This record gives sequence, C-alpha cells and structure tokens, in this order.
Amino acid sequence: MRTLALTFTLTLLFLNSFSQPWLFTSDSTSNKKNYRIIGLPAVFYTPETSWGFGGTAVCSFIPKKDTAGFRTSSINLTALYTLKKQAVFSFSYQLYPQSGDYNFYGDIGYYKYNFNYWGIGAETADSAKERYFVKYPRLRFNLLRQTVKHLYAGIKYGLDDVRFTETDPTGELVQGITTGSKGGTVSSAGIVLKYDSRDNTFFPGKGVVTEFYAQTDDSWTGSDFRFAKYSFDACSYFTIRPKHIFALNLYSALETGDPPFNQLLFMGGSRRLRGYYEGRFRDKSMVLLQGEYRFPIFWLISGAVFGGYGGIAPDYASMGSENFKYNYGAGLRFMLDPQRGINARFDYGRVKGEGNFYVTLGEAF
Repeated sequence: MRTLALTFTLTLLFLNSFSQPWLFTSDSTSNKKNYRIIGLPAVFYTPETSWGFGGTAVCSFIPKKDTAGFRTSSINLTALYTLKKQAVFSFSYQLYPQSGDYNFYGDIGYYKYNFNYWGIGAETADSAKERYFVKYPRLRFNLLRQTVKHLYAGIKYGLDDVRFTETDPTGELVQGITTGSKGGTVSSAGIVLKYDSRDNTFFPGKGVVTEFYAQTDDSWTGSDFRFAKYSFDACSYFTIRPKHIFALNLYSALETGDPPFNQLLFMGGSRRLRGYYEGRFRDKSMVLLQGEYRFPIFWLISGAVFGGYGGIAPDYASMGSENFKYNYGAGLRFMLDPQRGINARFDYGRVKGEGNFYVTLGEAF
C-alpha cells in the first residue's frame, strides 16, 4: 500500500496540472448557449486500474437567456490508458434541451480492460481471485420526457459486446460453465422513471434525484442472454449550513433469469462501498445505504467523510447478516470549475481488512 506521504505528494502534482491555460470559457452572444469547456490531462488512481493517464474534455452549457432556470448539460470526451494495460475511449453526455421538457443521457465507448473475479456470492474467498481480459464496445442511451415538474419518463437501451482475450488457466471462468464466461452480447431495452429536483447537476446542495428502471435482455432485443433487471437509485442532499452538505444514497436492485456473471450486481469501486475492489462481491440482488458529509476547508479545497452498509444475495429473501458489508472513509475535493461545481475527488475508503485510494472526477453520488 502506498504511504500517505507519497499520496499527498502525487496529489499536489495532480492539482498543479489544472492550471489556467487548460480552462476555456465562452459566453455566447448569440442568445442561444452559455457554455464552458474544461480541457485537462487525466490522472487518476483506483485499485481496479492502478494509475491511469490520458486526457479529458468536459463541455458544460445552459441556455443563456435564463441561467438560473435551466439545468446544466454536459458532454465529456475521454481517452485513457492505465498501468494495468487497460484502454478506454468514451463519449458521455447529459443533455437538457432548452425547452426543459427532455433529458438525454448515456455514453458510447470502447474498452480494452481486465478485471478480477472471485466467484458469485457474499462469502467468496480471497484465494479464489482470478484475472480475466476482455474488450468490448459499449452503448448506453436514455431518452426521457418531463411529464410533470421534476418527473421524467422514457426509454433506455444498452449494449455490451464482450469478447474474452485471456483467462486464468487455473480459474473457474476458463471451464466455460459460468454464464457469460465465453463472452457474448448483452442488449437491453427498458423503461425509466426519473425524479430530479437538485439545485445543481454536478454538486447538489439540496433536492432529490431518484431513478427507477426495468429492463430486459432477450432474443428480440438482440441479446445472447435471457434475464431482467429492476433498479431503484435515490439520492437526497441537505445543506446543513452554508457549504456544509450531507448527501444520502439508497440503492436497491434485483435480477431474474440467467444474467452473465459480468452483469451481476456488485459492490465496490469508486461509487458503491469505496474500499472494496469493484466486483469483489456480486450476485442477483442488492441493497445499499451510504452517506457522505461534505464541508469546506479553504480556497477551492473541501473535505468529505463517508460510510455505507449494504448486502448482496441471490434474492432479497436470502439476505441475512452474513450478506452485509460496510465501509467508511474520508477524502478531499478540489474545485476545477466553481461556476458549475465540478470537483476532482481524492478518497480513501476502508473496509474490513483493507483500504483503497481513489483519484477521480465528480462525486460518488
């Protein structure tokens, strides 16, 4: 594990890279858009990738005629390469057209990646770890229309066309008996309901955002697999006093049928139970509650403390105390764009027996 001194030094170097020449701002005089572009070198760290490098450009914009009355839209272009020989090319978007009646969001990307796998369930052994290598294009598309104030409804589509390039010759996956271990196409279609009353898309201080979706994979959607997924994700934000914010996240999801192992619900990563490797525990049902307290320190730097508790099992009825895990941790935030509220995030998450660092862009929830 890297020492805190080394982490602090690298953090300072990372912050120093966000100098003024990388920030370009334009206020259109055409009465159509007020936009802001941040182009910056991407430097990040997660346990899944080790250190990663590349470049990213974020364009955020709102209708100029009423900047207080419309949500911020954003487009993000990213190209990354990591010390674990992973490559990512991604175009993601969150769009609120000028009328405010629609919301489009999703991403298009290509991944050459490798992951760790411990098996399925909440009690898999550390010694079961194996590594597999895949490459795949990804497509995510959501089209929602506002029905009443803050409430959107619409459709969604997702595609991953996974091809394995290498597996552990002594592991479980090479045997080909685990669903998805030979690769295949996941092609999902579904419906979405979203409620969003946040005061800021990137760094909310108050309001609620919830998303429920139900989707299916079947032959008629173009999928090689047959399964369904139901997901509920809710976040609430409370400003306790100026610039002191408490954020709460509730997540629950269930899968039925026979999903491939790489589409199972999972704990870990930079967003859910930080501290666990992404996918350390995976199964067909999951519930999770996590909270975070965000507070100013000085200048553009703020801090955060967080914790969470969640369970994973084959179904909701099977969840017992042995299925639940917890995490806790703390981190720093560096405000890259005070106007829009875009942060660089530096977190250390601790779980039972281990801890991990995360250097990423944007809030966990």
